[in-house]
Amino acid sequence: MPIKTIKYFRQSDSNHHSLVALDAWQIRTRKDAAAENIKNINSVTFKILGNSHTFYYSDFVKAIQQGANYVSDLTGPPLPIAVRAIRNNTYVIERPPFKTSVRLTGARAARVKKEASILSEVWIPWTVCVLTMPTEDTHNPSLKMFYNDGPLSSLEDLLITPWTPNFHYSGEICLGQTNANFMDAVANNTVNPNSVTEVYHYLVNDYFNGGWNLDLGGGLISTLCNYSIGKFTNNILQDPDLYARAKQRKIKLKDTTQVRARESTRIKNAYITWGLLDLPEVLNAVTLYKQTNRPHFKLNTLFDKDESVINEKESIRSLVRSIYLSNSNSVKNGPDWDIVVKFSKETIVAELIKDNVFSSVENAKDFTSIYSNSLCEQAALRLIDNNQDIFASFIRAALEFISVSILEGSTDSQKVEFDFENIIKNKEVSHSLEEEKITV
Repeated sequence: MPIKTIKYFRQSDSNHHSLVALDAWQIRTRKDAAAENIKNINSVTFKILGNSHTFYYSDFVKAIQQGANYVSDLTGPPLPIAVRAIRNNTYVIERPPFKTSVRLTGARAARVKKEASILSEVWIPWTVCVLTMPTEDTHNPSLKMFYNDGPLSSLEDLLITPWTPNFHYSGEICLGQTNANFMDAVANNTVNPNSVTEVYHYLVNDYFNGGWNLDLGGGLISTLCNYSIGKFTNNILQDPDLYARAKQRKIKLKDTTQVRARESTRIKNAYITWGLLDLPEVLNAVTLYKQTNRPHFKLNTLFDKDESVINEKESIRSLVRSIYLSNSNSVKNGPDWDIVVKFSKETIVAELIKDNVFSSVENAKDFTSIYSNSLCEQAALRLIDNNQDIFASFIRAALEFISVSILEGSTDSQKVEFDFENIIKNKEVSHSLEEEKITV
């Protein structure tokens, strides 16, 4: 019975408007250090460390309502930073057009020694980002971005891959060093990895402000210029209007019509061309591009198509996250808590003898090995697995005890500690929690 995550809800018996959510952030099994030799067989400690959040029933209802549709439609309640759809830990975020400076180096990222100067300023059309937040299994977020020619009207809208560099054709951003920077920011508490707003702004700002390179080529802008989509062109000199704009701004262009023209020069000219366009011309180019036979995307196909009913564990995980991200003033961080189960050395040795690892207690006493940690910890996990119903009952009773204590107003760290042998002897663990001496 491997335990990877624990999410627990409890409603107050005296005040039905108050609820508490217990969220385990670490579950571990460790052999205790032996006094004689760390390589000897010894006792084991199973520990669950967690956080608590207190909130009101209204927030609980709000979270359920927002998660009622497996993929939320666009007519739902407004959310921060223009969230247009949610599914599990994936968020669709829309942003209106804006201007950004293009800093582009012709070298690959590994060879870039200094920040490139501003090449041009361009209008970025409507963007639609698909942000997948970090989880217990994946510590780094992921971000896809697409262009649109106006605000989203439905999940069926056609979207296209951005024209800027460092994008895969699937819309996935090549984050490169950004992932390492993100983890550093999380470690330094400058970014909250549970906040959609903070994660989104960090990734998007890092992409648009960090400078671009040609690791993945110049981007789809080359296609726009090669096929003269909208006002994009490979030769501004042949477009009197664009040439006049360039001349007015005193922009010098290199001739890229020659066969020997370097690809990096062609790409830079393409971005200079983009900088000469106003917003309506950029949006028109998006519209025209969507009318071609080139790859495009729809939001409803970007999500996993498996629309089976979410099981209870997934529902609780989603609800805890939704409540935590609601930014409601009524959601408060409660005390930390932990549940500790001790496996005595005698219990571990008996299990190892049972599994024919040792023939006697004397053999186990004299045993010394670098593998002793693994042997002891695996023995404890087998004991849990072989008594999973009783053990699960104890965990539920412990969570119940902790949640009731918090709902009654306790602000102290909560701790429930038991010996495994006592748990097995007393199957009615919920009663023993009231009778045993508990550290709270």
